[in-house]
Amino acid sequence: MKIFKILLLFLFPFIFSSCMKEGPVGPEGPAGQNGNGDKQVRFDLGNLISYGDTSIASLDNSPCGIHQFNIGNYTGVDSAVFVIYNVATAASCCGGPDIAYNARFEIFDLTNNQPVVNSEILSDDIPTGTFAVSKNFVKNLPGETIDLGVRIITGKNIFTTTGKVYLFLYRK
Repeated sequence: MKIFKILLLFLFPFIFSSCMKEGPVGPEGPAGQNGNGDKQVRFDLGNLISYGDTSIASLDNSPCGIHQFNIGNYTGVDSAVFVIYNVATAASCCGGPDIAYNARFEIFDLTNNQPVVNSEILSDDIPTGTFAVSKNFVKNLPGETIDLGVRIITGKNIFTTTGKVYLFLYRK
């Protein structure tokens, strides 16, 4: 019995060490999580309403923006696209008659007061449940910290609404 106890004490660490899983190790050892786990990062920019020639949905006048955005904070991102669901253009507010008109939507760099190249979407109506997507504009995002908003350009007396508006970042 004494030999069994000694043998058990000797084998105890080996039995339970095989059940342990390795986790992230600090800066002196192998890397832990590096932030590349998500293949898609989605920024919900809300819903937009515009009436008139040009509207900029920014951090000052709506929740449709991103404060202190820096593409460098998102490792491995190889594409960025602007996505809009359910666009409607009308001659007046609140259920006015539908008109055929292409409104222009784009991600707007509020810090440098300019649109982000290739983020534009030209669209008339987008039916419920469908969406429009911009070109990939990741290479056109500045490499600095900026504030982003959404600009809508329409004709005079054109009322434009959207469902959800998003900025999607993708990793390979």
